[in-house]
Amino acid sequence: MDKKSKGDLATAMYATARDVYDRYSHLDALLSDPGWIDSESSPQRRCLFDLWQVVRNIAQVSTAHR
Repeated sequence: MDKKSKGDLATAMYATARDVYDRYSHLDALLSDPGWIDSESSPQRRCLFDLWQVVRNIAQVSTAHR
């Protein structure tokens, strides 16, 4: 993959993460609450928690680079 393709991929990734963050940011308090996560009985919640952290971090980085 050449440098331009990598840049295009990164731009698309940041835009997608930003879109997801914008769509669900009203749930940030819930999705970021480790107390809501019950990884013993709900691995789906653990996965959702982890993925939300990634989306939120990417969205914050992409906003800082604007």
